[in-house]
Amino acid sequence: MNTINHKGDKLSRLEKIKFQGQEFLFCDGAITNKEAYENGGVSFAHLCDNNEVMQFGKKIGVKSDIEFTGEFEDVKPTATAMLNLLEGFSF
Repeated sequence: MNTINHKGDKLSRLEKIKFQGQEFLFCDGAITNKEAYENGGVSFAHLCDNNEVMQFGKKIGVKSDIEFTGEFEDVKPTATAMLNLLEGFSF
């Protein structure tokens, strides 16, 4: 699966980030963890086009609060996760 990192580069893996003292993965604006990504679960938060980090409609930070580590992790979603994404269950 291809994804886009914060620089707009197409990748086949997810970039590791740090946000609010925790480690996450970054996927097309979604701030998530490995388990949620693999299983099509709800992301922790999202980086929006206006550079605000939003969680369930509430601003919890800004892009500069995210530390992009430059490290990547291969994460493959399950078939169930992909079906959930297609059906919109993870949004």
